Amino acid sequence: MYDDLADAVRADVKCGQGYLSAAYGKMANNVVYGAETNESVADDYWSAALGGRWGNLHAEATYTKVNNQDFLNALAPGYAYSDNKIWTLGADYTAGKWNVSAMYLKGDADEADAFKEGTGLDLDDDGYVFGLNYAGAETSKPGTWGLYAKYYDQSAQTVVAHTMNGDYYMFPFTGFKGYMVGGNLTVAKNMVATVEYYDLKDKNGDAGDFAGKHARTLWSELTVTF
Repeated sequence: MYDDLADAVRADVKCGQGYLSAAYGKMANNVVYGAETNESVADDYWSAALGGRWGNLHAEATYTKVNNQDFLNALAPGYAYSDNKIWTLGADYTAGKWNVSAMYLKGDADEADAFKEGTGLDLDDDGYVFGLNYAGAETSKPGTWGLYAKYYDQSAQTVVAHTMNGDYYMFPFTGFKGYMVGGNLTVAKNMVATVEYYDLKDKNGDAGDFAGKHARTLWSELTVTF
């Protein structure tokens, strides 16, 4: 639900196969997509996570309280602020070269009712993500490769700054649903090429300004480590 810079303090405690972590800080300013001015997507926050790993199974539950989240940060900074609370529950399982994952998310933005009245849209407050991975590129082994895919169905209240490279922010207030497919390949030692394709649409279906429209993204990257 958040993948960007933060100024924070964090504590982690491990107990056998389980762990507990907590953090408090401020979500640092990030450059608004394509803009020249800095605007923070949210203010201070605190979070807690409880999870563990048992053999090939990993599971985790999290809670995050976010203050002054800007729900239109990417399109009209400073327009729609609200405090938000996000719960997540996820797990993934590895079998050989395969990994399957699932996550449920639920948000609770204080101004959700005002957003609904202002937009006339029926806003959900939860979402889920399913993932499937096969193998993966290893930086030290040229020729190794991997494939992966995800399906998203998330309300806007479950996202602050998403981990994806797709244009999810094109669907403010309502959220988005759609899929991503990608792959990576080690083209030479310490050189990994990655390509991803996203096809997202408005979670609200046929209502709103973005009804029937898609946000398609083709994203590529070459990572060199040394």
